[in-house]
Amino acid sequence: MSDPTLTVSEAIAELMRTAGSPAQRRDLRAALSHVDAGLGTMPMGSLSNRHVAALLDDLREAGLSPRRETAILHAVRSLSEFAADLPAASPQPATTPTPTLAMLALGTRVAAWTAWTIAIVFAVLLVVLVLELS
Repeated sequence: MSDPTLTVSEAIAELMRTAGSPAQRRDLRAALSHVDAGLGTMPMGSLSNRHVAALLDDLREAGLSPRRETAILHAVRSLSEFAADLPAASPQPATTPTPTLAMLALGTRVAAWTAWTIAIVFAVLLVVLVLELS
């Protein structure tokens, strides 16, 4: 990074300026709004997996859906890769993809698929019950 005092908010703003299509910018902005609100004043060099995990825990307690959590994880990964590619960037071990982030992403996918499966099974059972009772 050219500026070691670059904050998470500034990195997000820079990413928004350089992101591809308007749809990609909109998706990134939506996912990173939580990160910006919770960790925006933190320097990018200080951002760690612990901070992201704590933010996700707080958001989960507030009712964050698994799909939204997955989107946030992907957006944080994009942000960390973008920040690492900035000129004169030093390695950012705290924000590069790690096994911990990979496991968090896998856990959110498993939770989402489990929720969908339960919903589908419930719907099928409801249809069978209605047919049996009629």
